[in-house]
Amino acid sequence: MDLIYFSNDLEKRLLVEKINNVIKTLNITNETLRAEFMNTFPLYIHENGIELPFIAELFTFKSIIVTVSMPSGIVKNVTDTTPENSGSEKLNYYHTAMNLVSYNLQSKIKNNFTDISFEENIVLKNLTNDNKDFHMINILYQLGNSFMLINKQDKMSNYYGLIYNSLFDLSPNTIADYIRYAGEDYYKIGDLENALTFLKKGIELNPKLGVKRLITEIETKLTQ
Repeated sequence: MDLIYFSNDLEKRLLVEKINNVIKTLNITNETLRAEFMNTFPLYIHENGIELPFIAELFTFKSIIVTVSMPSGIVKNVTDTTPENSGSEKLNYYHTAMNLVSYNLQSKIKNNFTDISFEENIVLKNLTNDNKDFHMINILYQLGNSFMLINKQDKMSNYYGLIYNSLFDLSPNTIADYIRYAGEDYYKIGDLENALTFLKKGIELNPKLGVKRLITEIETKLTQ
């Protein structure tokens, strides 16, 4: 729960109340098997239209093993067992991580909260050659755009540069769309040279991208 950004304590309490009500309705206890919980909880909130942003996934996002000395009750060791192995477990972790970052970034920007280092670290941890899909290019753009909105243009350029230079397992048209978004953001902040570079790259990937007029406008401004 602490991984999700809340703008205030009331927002967090209301979400906890929703979760507790579902747990009570489904008669979930400490004896409920994990598999049973993961089969019933997500289905129930989906069928009843209960808004709990990817909360079912987050229950398995981070696994912590706590070793306690008995009978004193003193904590001896805390081990993070977040999956590092390959396969479906790591893939599920990755997708959940990207969803979490996306949700938090939107919430933080909406509430004028400028510390997004936690979300940035999650992205960096998952920035590997295995993750070159839509989730990654989308979150790189969202992260760069968030840095633009909080006036950290060096960070913005870093993540837009990754979009520009990385090889994604996506169609040229999809990559062109995100390069266009980045180029348009550069245009918004008055960085015409980078805007032109990105927009020209986008149109190379997709000649029908629809930015020719903007490119002409930028080229005219740069020659004045």
